[in-house]
Amino acid sequence: MNNFRTLVFTSIYFLVTTSAFAQDSTGLKTSVSVDIAGEFSADKESDAKDKIGPRSVDVIFYAPVDHIFDGVLALAAHDEAGVSMFELHEAYIGSSKIIPNLSFKLGQYFLGIGRLNHYHRHEWPFITAPEVHARFFGDEGVNDSGLEISYLVPLPFYLDITIGATNGFVYGHAHDEGTKPITPMYYSHIKFFESIGELDIQPGITLLKRHSSLGQKMSLYGFDLTGKVKKGKTLVFLWQSELWQRILEFEGSTKQEISTGFYMYPQMGLTNGLEFGVRVDYLTVNTLKDATGNSVDNSEAALVPTLSFRPSEFSLLRASYKQKRSQTDGEDNVDSKTFEFQATYNLGAHPSHAF
Repeated sequence: MNNFRTLVFTSIYFLVTTSAFAQDSTGLKTSVSVDIAGEFSADKESDAKDKIGPRSVDVIFYAPVDHIFDGVLALAAHDEAGVSMFELHEAYIGSSKIIPNLSFKLGQYFLGIGRLNHYHRHEWPFITAPEVHARFFGDEGVNDSGLEISYLVPLPFYLDITIGATNGFVYGHAHDEGTKPITPMYYSHIKFFESIGELDIQPGITLLKRHSSLGQKMSLYGFDLTGKVKKGKTLVFLWQSELWQRILEFEGSTKQEISTGFYMYPQMGLTNGLEFGVRVDYLTVNTLKDATGNSVDNSEAALVPTLSFRPSEFSLLRASYKQKRSQTDGEDNVDSKTFEFQATYNLGAHPSHAF
């Protein structure tokens, strides 16, 4: 807990000292987001830790650097296997003012792929990562250092193309420098946008390639779809889903490991800040075989009803019930049930997102 105490005191210091700056022409803004989460087993098969406490504390500084560039610095303390870690999440400079319709970021950031990976975990519409996201991207997401460019194509319809290349020394959450890959990691994400009556929809397509220092080639293909109905600032309906396929190839071998998974999450806005949604998870290893080389049907599936209370954009209370089943032919099914809880709050205005 020492790192959490250090971050809390540091956050208070920065909030006090930067409040004066926020009143001058620099435009410096500070946001502290606290994410408190807990999980409790509902049966003997659940691997829940049966405790609740601070899961992460994010401190974000963002402001115009000058009349052309903007800067973002995001620091985070979080619990990892019972140890409180304090680390850099994002630090990048960017601009949308140099070339019309083009923006970029240079530095360390969460990759602009899929849907969830654009957001910090405390901003997700559910408490924990879907099965496919946890397997392919980790519990929080993939960040790295590099260059990302987005271009809004000047067409009669909305078409936003993002391409990026990063160091690729590590993939996902890591606390070491990693090793130099055979080629840098590169990716692209293409987004569309359309309004159908009151429903706004944004589909996206992702491609990511990585060739690690150990010779492992990874290809990720994804499709994400987000739909929203808003009345004023109230979110009446949300649809969020992602479909992913991962192909792993190993140097010196002709075998491939192919895995496919998806989640879908419809959510309805009720009354007085209440929101109710149900997430469906599914993941399978398509190429799993037994000792004789025969294909083996397998899956990990989960159903996660979630109730949220959001009185304002600055606070949130959330509870969910996760029922999960792991199934492999020739083995007994493994069922588990877990209760999940979350409370988040923001001190200061959090940076806004486009959609």
